[in-house]
Amino acid sequence: MNKDLEKRLTQIEVHLEGISAHLEKSTTDTRLTLRNTDQIIVYLNKLRSYVETAMKTLHQSFKMLTTGILNLREETSELAGTCVYDVV
Repeated sequence: MNKDLEKRLTQIEVHLEGISAHLEKSTTDTRLTLRNTDQIIVYLNKLRSYVETAMKTLHQSFKMLTTGILNLREETSELAGTCVYDVV
């Protein structure tokens, strides 16, 4: 009976060591995941500032382009008006 008890205790000890190793690996994996998540958040914040800058630049470019088109139309209209008056 004593040998049977020792055998079972040894099996339990082996299982507990396996569980302990598994928990240690899980803890390490969790730490790595948290670190990677933190790095992703930092990169997303940097990317957000780049996107905001790009959007502002696109907005300014669009504004300048539309202003230029309107000015060109006005100049073309004025030129057409003076050409008509010169011919008449």
